[in-house]
Amino acid sequence: MIITKLKGGLGNQLFQYAIGRRLAEDQNSELKFDISLLNQQNEITALRKYKLHVFKIDTPISSKNDEDQILGVKWLVPLKRRFWKMGIDLFRWNYICETSYGYHPEVLSLKRDLILEGYWQSAKYFDSIRGILLKELTLKNEFITTRFSSLKDEMTKQNSVAIHVRRGDYVSNPTVTKEFGVCTLDYYLKSIEYLKHRLSNPRFYVFSDDLEWCKLSFNAENDIHFVTDFEDYQDLMLISSCRHQIISNSTFSWWGAWLNQNATKVVVAPEIWYIDPSFDTSHLIPTEWIRI
Repeated sequence: MIITKLKGGLGNQLFQYAIGRRLAEDQNSELKFDISLLNQQNEITALRKYKLHVFKIDTPISSKNDEDQILGVKWLVPLKRRFWKMGIDLFRWNYICETSYGYHPEVLSLKRDLILEGYWQSAKYFDSIRGILLKELTLKNEFITTRFSSLKDEMTKQNSVAIHVRRGDYVSNPTVTKEFGVCTLDYYLKSIEYLKHRLSNPRFYVFSDDLEWCKLSFNAENDIHFVTDFEDYQDLMLISSCRHQIISNSTFSWWGAWLNQNATKVVVAPEIWYIDPSFDTSHLIPTEWIRI
């Protein structure tokens, strides 16, 4: 059994699902979700809800008994948890906690029941099961509306480019701003000009948590459509339905680009993902994506 602990927003939950799915596939094992870390808040992390129920995946929520089964003898469980909180690795043989940001390939070689806690933000963890993920990470019928289908169909029929602008807490929360930063208007304008020269008759679709800023910032003469009034998971799938993407430093738009199945897609990503230099992002952005 593989249990992956979900935390963060939709993009982070997708990374956590994907590595768990890869390990479960390799071991022909069952995958379960631990959602106990959701709905917790600190100065960086806002309240988050379980989001993966909208996709065509069949992964149950784990129980305390499942965790105890993996951790071993029940009377040792409280002691093990105490050591983990103290940062001692002695008993972590079946509880894998990502202690530093980056790509840790040794996790993929583990062949036993595991509990995973971390962000695991690299496609290298799950590129080998891309076909499986593309089938599973589609919306269930009850989350597809007529308006969603109409816009998706429109996007697929033209040289559509999704622009994702993440602001929100990146701007309003000083702690988050200091760590993540926010993509500048200059980045988006340069990316638009780059794609206008590279693509034939592109049409731009803007997705954002701050559309008013976008409407004031982007040149009206560009062929730009501002996408409104969809749920976040619908936005994600619409982003992936565009032929090309300009993404922000956000795991949400990262997934919108990764799920895009256009073989000739052009994805533009920011050169600087985190302001904090301690984060290793060398394995985060696929080599074929353009950095600006």
